[in-house]
Amino acid sequence: MERPVRFDKGLAAMPDLLISVITPSLNSARYIKDAVESVLSQGYPNFEHIVVDGGSTDETIEILKSYPHLKWISEPDRGQSDAMNKGFSMSKGDVIVYLNSDDYLEPGAFSAVLTYFEKGEKFVVGNVRVLSENGTFWINNPHVDFSSMLRWWRFNSFCYNPGGYFFLKEVLNTVGLFDEQNQYTMDWDFLLRSALCYKFCKIDSLLATYRRFEGTKSKESICFEKNLFAFSKVYWKHISAIERLKIFVEFNCIDILRFNRFVGMAARLVYFLKFKIIDIKDFMERFYILNFVKSVAIFGASAEGEKSLIKCRENGVDVKFFIDISVETDEFNGLPLYDVNKCTEKCFAHIEAILIADNKIKNKIKRMLDSTGFKKLIA
Repeated sequence: MERPVRFDKGLAAMPDLLISVITPSLNSARYIKDAVESVLSQGYPNFEHIVVDGGSTDETIEILKSYPHLKWISEPDRGQSDAMNKGFSMSKGDVIVYLNSDDYLEPGAFSAVLTYFEKGEKFVVGNVRVLSENGTFWINNPHVDFSSMLRWWRFNSFCYNPGGYFFLKEVLNTVGLFDEQNQYTMDWDFLLRSALCYKFCKIDSLLATYRRFEGTKSKESICFEKNLFAFSKVYWKHISAIERLKIFVEFNCIDILRFNRFVGMAARLVYFLKFKIIDIKDFMERFYILNFVKSVAIFGASAEGEKSLIKCRENGVDVKFFIDISVETDEFNGLPLYDVNKCTEKCFAHIEAILIADNKIKNKIKRMLDSTGFKKLIA
């Protein structure tokens, strides 16, 4: 049965920029439906979705056949870069975005970027949710200047997933297609080449979710990091001698810290002391919440969450609701239970803090909430 494309009246009223979504695919049956549905749900009628499949042997082809609006081919290729180039040659759009088959666009991604293209921008970069298998995530809020992007080892040095940036078709025509010999850093290479020719427009909008799971190519080895450093030297001619020296020293200092035994021991001691200080800080924050805060939410619909609820009530703290990852019910212990991925600022308007029930995942949850811009006390 043909699935209807869902139109958004506001987007439909905008000038007809054709958006080409290009998806390389190989044995992607597990997730490709999410990718396709995320494009359909944008509510913008003037788009094409091109899937370049490398000859899948699972159920991928059957899934593609169930979406009549897709333009797709399935044939052997020479790797992901080849598939990306094939997709570009098939595209007719004014605006291009590459969406990997196991990732998906966030609601409102098209509307977020189209406004800027209408203003004359040529390369728009947003934020990306980096999702782990256990459901935790953090937000990749990337730098867009050339010097920062060269320092790939720094946090948020560049946009880690192609779903996080949209660009005019002229960009690829100008900087050239993806290098088919490069199967690991093709996205980074493309960003660096583009940054030399175009000014990137950075927007504070969440555009895509990137599933970064074990076994994916993004899990970098030490050898791969060395290759990245060697590869980055291709672009050193575009920066000053002083900047080259800074990059060389910074990378090699990190190398020494990681692989020199005695320096490494000193670094681990510093980290040990740092985390001891963090533990003391966490203890003081929990003490403050249980004794001076009036209303909280508890993260963790579990046995630990139930213990935290009892502790809060013993101390006269009003627990408004529970939150957790991928919830299947709407209440826990008689209180509302919300999915953290669906919570908005309105959800947190009437609480003063979040209490994390499970100490084992406390740091991950704190990083996840911090990355979303949550401003209240978390302990």
